[in-house]
Amino acid sequence: MPNSIKRLFACLDDADADAAHQPAHRPSKGSKGSATSSDGTHSAKKPRSSSSSSVLTRTTTSLCRVARKLRSNPITPQRSFKGPTDHAPRFSDDTEADDPNGRWGPILSISDEALVSLVSLFTFSTQRKSATNISVIARTNGRNNALYTVQYYCPSLIKVCVRVPACGWGDRWLPSDADALRNVAHTMRYVQKHTTLPVPDVLQYDTTFNNAIGAPYLMMSYVHGRPLPEVWYDRAAGSTKSLEDKRQAILRSLATVTASLRSLTFTKMGPLLFRPVNGDDQDQRPYVAAAVMAPFGRPMKKSKGKFNPQDHLSTPENDSRAFFFHCLDAARAYAIAHERTSEVRGVFKLWRLLMEEMPWPERSSSTRITYGKSNHGEGNEDEGVETFVLGPPADFDAASILVDEHSGAVVGVVGWDGLETQPLMLGWPTCPDLLTVDWTRGISWPRRPPFAARTKEMATVDIIEDGRSWDAYRADYAAHLQAAIGAGGLQASGFPCELYARKGHLYQAVLRSLDDLDQMREVLDRVLEVTLPRVRRADLVVSVGEAGLSAEQERYVRAKFRELLR
Repeated sequence: MPNSIKRLFACLDDADADAAHQPAHRPSKGSKGSATSSDGTHSAKKPRSSSSSSVLTRTTTSLCRVARKLRSNPITPQRSFKGPTDHAPRFSDDTEADDPNGRWGPILSISDEALVSLVSLFTFSTQRKSATNISVIARTNGRNNALYTVQYYCPSLIKVCVRVPACGWGDRWLPSDADALRNVAHTMRYVQKHTTLPVPDVLQYDTTFNNAIGAPYLMMSYVHGRPLPEVWYDRAAGSTKSLEDKRQAILRSLATVTASLRSLTFTKMGPLLFRPVNGDDQDQRPYVAAAVMAPFGRPMKKSKGKFNPQDHLSTPENDSRAFFFHCLDAARAYAIAHERTSEVRGVFKLWRLLMEEMPWPERSSSTRITYGKSNHGEGNEDEGVETFVLGPPADFDAASILVDEHSGAVVGVVGWDGLETQPLMLGWPTCPDLLTVDWTRGISWPRRPPFAARTKEMATVDIIEDGRSWDAYRADYAAHLQAAIGAGGLQASGFPCELYARKGHLYQAVLRSLDDLDQMREVLDRVLEVTLPRVRRADLVVSVGEAGLSAEQERYVRAKFRELLR
């Protein structure tokens, strides 16, 4: 369940503890209305307001009642669906502003000499040759990892990247982090072997401090390319292709390599893991199980106590519909505990209708879909299982995809931290994250290209776009994906992938907003703008929260939601 929902339980625990340890404050006989000071004298005691006391009592009682109700209906543990990548923009938080070393420690100051020694030992141990002219040519860092680019001759020019986790120092490095780094390495090798995705070669990794740089690391081959969003908006890059031709080349290339993920299927949703082995077994089979999915770049929050890995535990699930409705219930409980208004209740009532009209897979057959309310009774328990799949890292995060700035071809897919299997509607058939911005984040003017501008021309270009532009690109991507799959296209895959390719951006917007009430409001605005045009959203939501919908109104709204989602 989302972290924001977990905070609700912490608040409820505090309320329970306060209620249990609250002293009675009954004055002794003959001392009513007075208090004894430290020197034994009596002073006038200000009487407590009866109205304030009654309000506090009612509030505490209500919180305890909500706590008992929530704990009697356990919520599914959290799953992180969105993860930052090394190519995402930097961000700051309160701890990093006050203490730059609070997050990174010594990681950003690893010496060139140590990196040169590491690469020298690698080349000698793997190639039985000594590399020459070893030098560090670039130092960068994203949210979770520092990245050092090293070049050497052995005998030709070779470049490698040494990736060091932000938490790879001192007591910040936990056993769960070591497991996560090992899983990243084996995930990259597994995907590279079984698909055509251009994943960098994993040359070597170490989850300990017993190496030349004194930190855990992953060494991989260098990929010459730029993050997809930079090239998508860059009108200045030297190329014989027009910007539109380059965009179509990007979509075509991405669809071609992504289609190869369709052969990898799983029976559970959750963290993709690899078993520890002696040596460096490069041919492991993955499995899905519970794991700590904390990012390497987690900030140090000194004021809130030590980091607790269990707060980031992700568990396997076999029913995506049940999982996301559990998340909806938990999000509603948390939101109403903080904003007990008709508007909030209305948002969640309409959101439930929206989710009920999504094309959820039936448990009895993962190739069939169902709309509206479903009833998974005891008779359905053994009739079948849902199929789960993979998507590119960070759920199709476009910044994790590197492309050739001249041709638009996809040359690398990086940042495989925290990979989890997904429902098909959120996996490989869906469009890239870049093509979902009009629904997930909205479009604002004036808008500038994302990431740091590479040229003066790029920095001065305003982006003119609206939702119809993204509609067209999503249709183009779905067509390229259909062509990449070949005979029969998406319809012949045995799954409703054609539907997921056309509508996946909507499913992402709905399901990935569940832990953010403000985001839910924004997405609901866009949904109602399309399904109920020119209806006053604010009035509708408040009215639904106060009195609900009549049977006829609910049928109409369901029909409109279903029309949008399929």
